[in-house]
Amino acid sequence: MRWFFLSIVIFSTQAENPNYSLNSLNTHQDHQDDQSTFARPPFPFNLLVILPAIRTKMNTFGMTIRNCKPVFEIAVQDVERMGLLPKGWANITYYDSRYWEDPSLAERWSTVGMIEAYSEKRLDAIFGFIDQYGLATVSKSAAGLGNGFPVFTTAGMAFILGNDKSFPLLTRMSGSYMHLGLAAYHLFAQRATDEPRRPQSLEEMNYMNLLFMMHDKKKAMNVIKSDEAASPQSQTEELLSSECFFGLQGIKAVMEWQNPQYKKYWASMGGTPFMAFDEDLVTSSETYTQWLKDQSFRTNDQKQFPFLI
Repeated sequence: MRWFFLSIVIFSTQAENPNYSLNSLNTHQDHQDDQSTFARPPFPFNLLVILPAIRTKMNTFGMTIRNCKPVFEIAVQDVERMGLLPKGWANITYYDSRYWEDPSLAERWSTVGMIEAYSEKRLDAIFGFIDQYGLATVSKSAAGLGNGFPVFTTAGMAFILGNDKSFPLLTRMSGSYMHLGLAAYHLFAQRATDEPRRPQSLEEMNYMNLLFMMHDKKKAMNVIKSDEAASPQSQTEELLSSECFFGLQGIKAVMEWQNPQYKKYWASMGGTPFMAFDEDLVTSSETYTQWLKDQSFRTNDQKQFPFLI
C-alpha cells in the first residue's frame, strides 16, 4: 500500500502541474540544497484521510486512523528521502467518519469532512473509507467539486462502484467483487450455450439452481421479535447491507452477465433464492449446521446448490 500511495502522489502532483516531470528529479538530487532547481507544483499537497477513529466489530476491514496513520507518514518520508518531492510537500488531515458511533450516519460525517476540507482550500485528494455507502457518496460528490478530486480506497469492492459515469475519479486498490463472481462462475455455474467447453480434465458442476446464504442484518430472518421491534420508530431504523450481501450481489451480476439464462430463471421464481441471517445472534455452530441441512432439504427437490458467504 505504501508504494501504491507513493505512485499516486506522483501522478496526482503531475496532474496539478503539467510542467512538472520526473526529469526534474535528477536535478533535484544533484542540488538538494537548492530548492529553486525543483520544478514544484503548488505545495503543500493536501491529503484528506477519512477513517473511523475507533475499531468495532462492524468494521470488517479493521482499518482505523490509528493503525493506518503510519502508512501515510512512512510514505511521505520515503518520498522526501528519495528526493521525489521537497520536505513539507504533504499536508495530511485525518477525519473521523464516526462509523464506530453509528454506521448509518458515517456517510453523513464523511461527506461533512470532505466539504469542510474543500471550503477551507485544503483538499487535493481523498483516501480511506471502510464502508460502501460513505465511499459512494463522497466519490460521487468529489467528482463535482471544482475540477474534481480523486478518491483512493482499499475497500469499496461493491460492483456498482465500478460505474465510471457516477464514480469517474474513484480508484479501488483491492479490485471488485466482480472477481469473486468470476471465480464462483467458473467453479460451479452452468455455462452459456455459446461458451467454449472447459477442458475435459476439469469436472463441470453446471449448477443452474442456486440458493444464496449470507450474513445481512437488513434482511435477516433470525431477528428477535419484540414489542419494541414492532414499534413505528424501530421500523424506520436504517439498516445497511453487509459485505456478504455486496459479495453475493457481485456473484449474481456476473452469472447473469455470463449466462442470461440465470436472469430468466430467477425472474420466473420471483427473485433470486436466498437466506439471510444475523450472525451476531447466532450462539452455536450447531445453528449453522441445522440451517445448512434445512436449506439443503428445501432445495433438494429443485436440485439447488446452497452457496454460503
